Amino acid sequence: MTQIYTILFDLDGTLVNTAPDLMAAHNHVMKKFGHAEKEMSEIKSLAGKGAWVMMQRSFKEEIKDEKTKKEMTKEFIDYYAKNIDQNSKPLKGTIKFLDWAKNKNISMGVCTNKQERLAVDLLKKLDMNKYFDQPIVILGGFLIDGSAYNEMTEYIKSRINNKVVIVPVNKIEWLTTNWTFGWKNILDKVEKIVTELSKESSTNKVTLIGHSSGGMILRLYLSDLLFSRKIYNGKDYANCLITLGTPNQAKRATYLRNFVSSKLPGSFYSADVSYISVAGELDLNGPIATKTSLKLSKSSYRALNGNRDVIGDGLVPRDSALLIGSKQVVIKETAHGKAFGKNWYGSKNKVEEWLSRLSE
Repeated sequence: MTQIYTILFDLDGTLVNTAPDLMAAHNHVMKKFGHAEKEMSEIKSLAGKGAWVMMQRSFKEEIKDEKTKKEMTKEFIDYYAKNIDQNSKPLKGTIKFLDWAKNKNISMGVCTNKQERLAVDLLKKLDMNKYFDQPIVILGGFLIDGSAYNEMTEYIKSRINNKVVIVPVNKIEWLTTNWTFGWKNILDKVEKIVTELSKESSTNKVTLIGHSSGGMILRLYLSDLLFSRKIYNGKDYANCLITLGTPNQAKRATYLRNFVSSKLPGSFYSADVSYISVAGELDLNGPIATKTSLKLSKSSYRALNGNRDVIGDGLVPRDSALLIGSKQVVIKETAHGKAFGKNWYGSKNKVEEWLSRLSE
């Protein structure tokens, strides 16, 4: 299946006429805080660049009080979230075009400055998310049981309603990843799952999430390099790779991790794939860190970074996890895994944090 184009749409005023509901939220806040309401005809001069800017443009004089700004913005967003689809409708011809593009196997996405949760909710309520949903495949980290990612999986499903599949890899299979055949076994599993899910995807693509060593294996999966007599070329089936605490850059690494770093440096396929790297910062003397992180962090930091006193997630240094050329996201008080701290990349509160940061 050949995919020729990818189309990115703005949301407000391009796919959906959201002006009535935005204006209703605006006037609700204006009335509540004692300011003049506006007519619908004025929406074009007000909308754009977020809730506060929309309200600020209504005032003759700039409001400088930060507390008032925060209160008005919160009131706007809360009201709008509750009434987001009261009068918002797809623009004329939109659904017909989206159906046509989907039938032509054209990949589609939405790029908007609207808060992600609001954009996703609006598309769901208008039954338009089916044009933009794509499945997510999670490959976990070394020796970590797949069930550790259930909390992450359930949160992502509840947040964006996408199908999420965890690649099943047991501990014995992880132990074989010191050798090429061990990597190939996992790559074959990834390939099988991704190939099937891409057929179900509205974009004909999937999103990949790799935790720790899983991120390194997924970087290789994307490539068109010959590996163990096979070319996976996953970039034809995935358009986004998110790595969580992956040792993307390392002073010392196994032969196979060095192979990926040397042959596929940085965000190697950025023309086809969006790379996002997430790094955690863990206070080793704080309440979240465990004895395991205290025991292993210094030697691991030194091996990966050359300096035992750098900042990291208890196993992988921050600068090692931030892939060169990718969108880089740093989250505070985040451990590498459950063994390293009670809040880690897969904890619900941390998944919520890094997921919300992806659209910044």
